[in-house]
Parts: sequence; C-alpha cells; structure tokens
Amino acid sequence: MQTIIDSGNIQEIEGLGIDESDDLSDLTATTEKDPQTMDFHVQMRGYTMRDFETMVVHAAAQQLLGGRNFQRQIEEAAIAIASQKVDQQIGVALRDVMGMTVTTRGKEAITLGQMIGMEAKDYLTQQVDGQGKVVTDSWGRSSSKPRVSFLVGQFVREHFAKEIEAAMKVLRDEIAAGVSAQITAAVESERKKIADAIGFEIKRIR
Repeated sequence: MQTIIDSGNIQEIEGLGIDESDDLSDLTATTEKDPQTMDFHVQMRGYTMRDFETMVVHAAAQQLLGGRNFQRQIEEAAIAIASQKVDQQIGVALRDVMGMTVTTRGKEAITLGQMIGMEAKDYLTQQVDGQGKVVTDSWGRSSSKPRVSFLVGQFVREHFAKEIEAAMKVLRDEIAAGVSAQITAAVESERKKIADAIGFEIKRIR
C-alpha cells in the first residue's frame, strides 16, 4: 500500500520536532483503503483534528500536483511580471522625456511631445502634387492638396485596386470554366454525330 503523507511529513513541513515515540497524533494518508481496518466514527482532540485537516489538504495537493514540473510556468510568470514592471518604468521615463523642454517659441516653452505633434501636423498639412511631391511654387498650389489627403486617397485606391483585381480574377476563372465546359460539350456532341453517321454508312454498305 502506497503512503501519500503521514504525521511525520506534516511535522517536517511545519518545522516541528519529530519524536518517534509520540503516538498521540499518528495519521497516515494512503492511496487505497487498508482491508485490515474497519469503518467507525472517532472523536479527536483539537490538535489531532488540526493535523487531520492538514493531512487531507496535503494529501489532496500531492495527488493533484504530484510529478508535475512547474518550473516553466514559474519562469514564464516571472518574465511576464518583470516585463510588466519594465514597461511601467519605460512609460514613466517616456512621460518624463516627452515633458522635457527642447525649444522655445517666443516666451513659450515647447516640450518634446509638443514638438513631435507640431512636426506631424506640419508634415500632414504640407501641400503636395498628384505624385506626393512638395509644391513650392504658387503656380502648382492651385492643384495641390494636403499630404494627408494624398496619403488617404492613395491608400483607398490601392485597397480598392486589390479588391477589384481579386474579384476580376474570380470572374475570369468562372468565365473560363464555363467556356471550357461549353466547348467540351460541343466537341462531344460533334463526336457523337460523326460516330452515328459513320455507323449509319457502315450499315448501308453492308
């Protein structure tokens, strides 16, 4: 009979001294019932009941978790926690950096974050021609547009071009398959007519 845990193991786990002669609390959890024992109700002192409850918990835990290696899960959890902490620190550092003053506009201090925003705005509102090139002369401004409009239009055109190309390919394949089926049917029909005609001529000769 295999023993899962006994009173001595509990004492070791709880850091208590082990006295082999102490039989006041002698409990054993096994994997199967001992056929030499009988079933009956028993009353226990408080400390024995505590040991009994502890034994049940530890025995169940060993049965459920015994033999499993949690090293990988522990490492992954540690990495995830560390990454989260690093991300938090990077976020704090970025907020500090973005708040740094990098230039001034008149008497107004301009932070790095504000400067990036202004650069992005200038870039997206810059006037460009139909090829996306910057318009510098007054003659080309009449037909120019903001860069953001050019970029959005370019994306939409490319997106729809891909969708239309895919749809046309499907349509071409369907048309080709239909024409092929019609040609095959026509050829088979002509073959049958020729075969019937030849058979008729052979019969007449005979």
